[in-house]
Amino acid sequence: MHHRVLLLLLIIYQSLSAQVNEELHFERVEGLSQNTVYSIMKDKQGFMWIATADGLNRYDGVEMKVYKPSLANPNGNMKGRVIRSKVLEDDNDNLWFSTAQTLFRFDKKKDFFKDYYFGDSTGVKTIGLSVDPLLKEGNHFWFCNASYGVIEFNNTDESYKQNSLPKDNKGNEILIHSDGLYDKKDRLWFTSKYGLHSFNIRNHRWQQYLAAYDFDGIDLNDDTLYITTGNKLLYFETNNYSSGLISVNNPGGIRSISNFRSVYADRYRNTWAGDADGNVYCKKKQSRQFEWQANINSNNSAATEYPVYCFYMDEYGTLWVGGDVVGLLRARVNYSGFNSFPSGQLNKEKNDFFINAIYEDENNKAWLGVFRKGILLLDKKTKTLTP
Repeated sequence: MHHRVLLLLLIIYQSLSAQVNEELHFERVEGLSQNTVYSIMKDKQGFMWIATADGLNRYDGVEMKVYKPSLANPNGNMKGRVIRSKVLEDDNDNLWFSTAQTLFRFDKKKDFFKDYYFGDSTGVKTIGLSVDPLLKEGNHFWFCNASYGVIEFNNTDESYKQNSLPKDNKGNEILIHSDGLYDKKDRLWFTSKYGLHSFNIRNHRWQQYLAAYDFDGIDLNDDTLYITTGNKLLYFETNNYSSGLISVNNPGGIRSISNFRSVYADRYRNTWAGDADGNVYCKKKQSRQFEWQANINSNNSAATEYPVYCFYMDEYGTLWVGGDVVGLLRARVNYSGFNSFPSGQLNKEKNDFFINAIYEDENNKAWLGVFRKGILLLDKKTKTLTP
């Protein structure tokens, strides 16, 4: 819940609706434990969490707090330095992620790391697995390891069920990329050297699509998957299974299009892609093609071509980018300034419209304390104002 008090004038910053026509200008955020960034997320308290090749970092907008393994006090500390997995937050202020050694749950309140291991052929939990946390559903979590398969984990009793990998027509297991995603329709989606795969978490069945493609990155925007394959991008409709290539516009041919390393759908339904040379592309929600936006290496004095590894768009229109060697970067995407709400309605008032205070509730509605008019309710979604 947010509280905001403004005087004299109600001005609400307009939502990011694809104002990405100008070249982005990145600012580097200093203080990381290591400058190769594999994943970025923001927790419920507003902290940014950055997974790197040497530890986990928490950023509060001013300072960076670093979490790294401790040989002096291993109990309650992280083991393993490289964190390539996603970071998933649960309802109890815990973060779930994996180092190269195994899965961890980090209790943010206690600053305590708990490690988890999986069973060998005898059932003894001695195997450390680097898994990607994909989904939390009640007390159950869904993880994936590229060679171990999809894991359903019960956080109440720490039991788990291993689900086998998909198989080809000859019955051979297919190794998948573990950084899959959930479509909110009972399916987890993964890529591999042999196409696209869905796993139904209810009946535990696999389906394979587009087997001729060697896929890598994947993300979901509404019902459309965006997938990388070499220096190309494809779409795949999860409702009707149609698919096709998406054109990538490179103005003036200034930049060559390298192999894509990441793809990301933001909260405003724009889709971003980054390649091995550090180029950043964006497909606006109403567009049919990706447009070049910037290169994350452009701020460096030396001519470098470090790749883009991950993206994150926050609620303020800031695009956060993680890459190899360049660390954590951020850029403001929305250049268009401010809008007044509701459009035109305030101008119809014969008297001055003097707003003393604003309170925004959890339903994205603003309660306005207005001089001599009492309390008015502004619905930002419908842009309507009512007494």
